[in-house]
Amino acid sequence: MSHRPVGVRIAGRTVNNLRYADDTTLMAGKKEQLKFIIRKLKTESEKAGMYFNIKKTKIMTTESWRSFEVDGEEIEVVADFSFLGALVECEGRCEKEIRRSFFRYIEHWFFRRHK
Repeated sequence: MSHRPVGVRIAGRTVNNLRYADDTTLMAGKKEQLKFIIRKLKTESEKAGMYFNIKKTKIMTTESWRSFEVDGEEIEVVADFSFLGALVECEGRCEKEIRRSFFRYIEHWFFRRHK
């Protein structure tokens, strides 16, 4: 039996994480795969003397998960989150991000003009 990489297929490659500065986004096709990746990240972080803060961890999925637990620790399931300054929504829509960006622009324009 061959070992298949855990993650999601993007452009023919299996990807299970995106990293930028101190942020990491983990990706998996199934709940058990995500648990495996989280456990692996936690173990490898500890080996390097780093602490994986499960309390700051959030889960976003296109599935209808109401809760998510790894080794007895509950992880919050969210409908959206901010990644590199952009709002990412679980349904793949972007209305909230468009509204947020528009009002940020209007606010900047208004205050700059009325100084």
